[in-house]
Amino acid sequence: MKKTAVILLAGILILSLPGCGEDSSMVSQDPSLTTETAESRDPEQQAEENEEAEDRLSEERQAEDPAGEEEEDKILESFLQRVSCLDEGMNNQSLILRVEWSGVSILLPGDTNREGYEDLSEDSVRANIFKLGHHGQKDSISDELLEKISPEIAVCCASSDQKYHSADEKVMIQLEKSGVKIFFSDCPPVMGKQVPPHQALVFRIEEGEIKEKKYISKEKAYESEI
Repeated sequence: MKKTAVILLAGILILSLPGCGEDSSMVSQDPSLTTETAESRDPEQQAEENEEAEDRLSEERQAEDPAGEEEEDKILESFLQRVSCLDEGMNNQSLILRVEWSGVSILLPGDTNREGYEDLSEDSVRANIFKLGHHGQKDSISDELLEKISPEIAVCCASSDQKYHSADEKVMIQLEKSGVKIFFSDCPPVMGKQVPPHQALVFRIEEGEIKEKKYISKEKAYESEI
């Protein structure tokens, strides 16, 4: 007896049911049910017919429920708002890593914003190098958090187009006023700083000190000590 297999692959649900193979009796053999071949139909005519059918269906729906389209817009807006809230909530579910190497500590908080560190002790977040959470957006740090981490260096992973308001200027000023040196992996035009886009930032750590800081590109065409 065949079993039913259910496979979820990349959001696509595939069902394999008993008796649904190519030789199954469930597949109709009635020649009257076969569709016309591509050669027997004019593609342009078929496209026009499909468009006309869609227009008729839309008009019928509008006549039945004039407020339907407006209601659909409200539902979509509500859905997008919920997705946005979910995204904000998931940011603070990021894994926060504190790595220590040769006496130098590095804090990697993922997309965590300033509210995501509340339950962490000062010892568990204090670091020499701090990768700004949430790409340096306006909610990435607070004065209290900055004092708690007490970093010497802050790294901001911000796209040069600042599509999501990353590398917020007030945050950058806040860091500079605290005496923190700021570095970027992809520098937007913030506070006169400019780095060619899509660079890797490299720190060489030895004997409890950061001996070297430099940018490198994938092709190694650009390499510069800081």
